[in-house]
Amino acid sequence: MSVSEDLLLKEAERMAHLFYAGKIRSGSDKRPYISHPQMLVAILIRHGVTDPVTLAGAMLHDAVEETSYDPETIRIIRRDTSHEVADLVLELTDVEGLDREARRTEQTDRASRYTARATWVRLADKHANLTDLVESPPSWAPRHILSYAAFAVRVVEVCAPICPAMATECHSLYTRLKSVHCAADR
Repeated sequence: MSVSEDLLLKEAERMAHLFYAGKIRSGSDKRPYISHPQMLVAILIRHGVTDPVTLAGAMLHDAVEETSYDPETIRIIRRDTSHEVADLVLELTDVEGLDREARRTEQTDRASRYTARATWVRLADKHANLTDLVESPPSWAPRHILSYAAFAVRVVEVCAPICPAMATECHSLYTRLKSVHCAADR
């Protein structure tokens, strides 16, 4: 059963609360994981995105990974939202079983082949992650924060044409991170 467009985001958020229940972001303020997809939706709306499939996909973009790649997850998303949302979530899901560097390389390479919807969501995802690194940095070594941020910016560069303003904001966040963490890593 697919839901109507006007209810799609509400249903995706309801599902996200279930999929991300009990999960915590790695930042210093230990926010509930649901705050991350909610931030993506807010960023997308601020940049003019109104497409309900894109917004619902943003809400559920980490669901497969955060449920340990349970095949039931995508079936539930498809059943309770739409085929389009499920396909978008799959497009954004990292390949299972890769180490960190291989996953980063694969995600960067794949970004050039994303649909427009996936490009919007991935760009907002990197924006949200960079924002979290600035506002609530995890207890990672500065070099690890900078390594993630440099990877995020590589993905941003691939996705930038869809929304140069968002990409510019990501670059500003990266500059802030470098100024803080380069000094700390000395």
